[in-house]
Amino acid sequence: MTVSRRMSRNGLRGWLVDTGLVVSPAEADYHRWIRAIQLPAQAVAPADAVREQTTYAMAVLALVWDDLFEDPQLKDPEAVTALRRGLVATLRQDPEMHGAIPTAWASLWPRLRENRSTRWQERFLDGLEAWFEAAEREAHHRIDGYIPPTADYLRSSACFPAYRTKGRTTRRCTGT
Repeated sequence: MTVSRRMSRNGLRGWLVDTGLVVSPAEADYHRWIRAIQLPAQAVAPADAVREQTTYAMAVLALVWDDLFEDPQLKDPEAVTALRRGLVATLRQDPEMHGAIPTAWASLWPRLRENRSTRWQERFLDGLEAWFEAAEREAHHRIDGYIPPTADYLRSSACFPAYRTKGRTTRRCTGT
């Protein structure tokens, strides 16, 4: 492991504690967090330490968001919808949102958007909102005991960049 990767992992542990996603450095050493830290390390090309730590933090936060929707104790459809709405409010920096996840996002978003266009920022946030909507839909399916056929799942949620022409990406969506 390179020095910068070790610094990023240590920096991420500090970020986890500072934001409240974990309550102690010892909890950050829990195997679930360590695996979350190792995933981006294997997929990301070496970069400066700040960018590397930002990538790690975003990966961990994405796992946290995903786990929230997959919680087996989450059985009320209205609570699932409220969860999505709360996460969207967090993304959009609603000052009424408090807690570890809004704190983590508030510390991460300035680093993610640095040197990015307003258009990029909106597309990034819109993409996260679309992901939350898909996670909400999947949670409702889990609650209802519905397992959609693969074709239906892909048809309802698949939207892929098809090509770039004259600086514009055209998307091909297979669903409604």
